[in-house]
Amino acid sequence: MPISSNCVIWQGPKIPCLNLCKGDTITEVLYKFATDYCELLEQLDPTKYDLTCLNNVNCPPESFQELIQAIIDKICDIEQQQGPVGPPGQNGTDGTNGNYVVTTAIPTGNPFCPCGGTKLELYSGSTNTLINQYYACNGCDGTPGAQGPTGSPGPTGISGTNGTNGTDGKSGRGIAVFVQNTEPDSTDFNTLYGSVEGFGVNYITGNNQIKAGDLWIESCGGGV
Repeated sequence: MPISSNCVIWQGPKIPCLNLCKGDTITEVLYKFATDYCELLEQLDPTKYDLTCLNNVNCPPESFQELIQAIIDKICDIEQQQGPVGPPGQNGTDGTNGNYVVTTAIPTGNPFCPCGGTKLELYSGSTNTLINQYYACNGCDGTPGAQGPTGSPGPTGISGTNGTNGTDGKSGRGIAVFVQNTEPDSTDFNTLYGSVEGFGVNYITGNNQIKAGDLWIESCGGGV
């Protein structure tokens, strides 16, 4: 014969969320399950919610799963939007000073660089202490090499054009002849040969002097 659900007792543990206790009849258990299930279905119905902010009025979700997906899509869109510029951050702390190099010109005669150069000094940026130093020296001129052998004569150049003829030379001094009683002097010479080419002072200086080879003939028969 049929057994009424009021005669069947729930012997399971207490379920607080369903307000179900041990000793309740199956009728009470099923009623509570059915009531909570209907309330859940009503809560999961997308039409019970205002979805205008989702901007999908033309294609609203028809199931709770589509509602959850629409919410997730909206959250993702919001997260991808660029927000307002925030306030500037605080300035960072000063960094550690790096090492630095100091250069000094080296004059000629320095024992490290006889022909001059540059000294490079590397300093620590944090303690300003010398780490190391280097020298970049100029090269010195080498000693002259031995003289090479004499080269072969070059080819003869092209002959130049003929020069212009020189002026005619003056006649040489001839023998002066004096026929007079007194011994001739320069005045007698100038009187007799002053305008004669090759003799007088008008031509070659010194020719008006009596020289060896000149003739003096005295009219009385004496001669030199």
